Amino acid sequence: MVGDEFVGLLQLKSPQDIEGAARRLKAAAEQCEIEVNGEKINCQSAIGITVVRSEDDIKSLIHRADRYMYEAKKINGNQIVSDANAEDDAD
Repeated sequence: MVGDEFVGLLQLKSPQDIEGAARRLKAAAEQCEIEVNGEKINCQSAIGITVVRSEDDIKSLIHRADRYMYEAKKINGNQIVSDANAEDDAD
């Protein structure tokens, strides 16, 4: 399995908006299908998404989102982990 990671910054109005944004990103990935050497390849996403907290700096924010993404990967594909459902939200 091959994968890429990226960070995106979204200006959203409320913490609840992160779930909608994550669902839209997940849906876009699920619609992705490419063909390589006659073999169809479907995309999956493991999304870690969080909101900025008053005590955050850029390092802590990215660290938390990255930790959530790896938690989503452990669940095995096409998953979203956010502040609302992370196993351990302690930084």
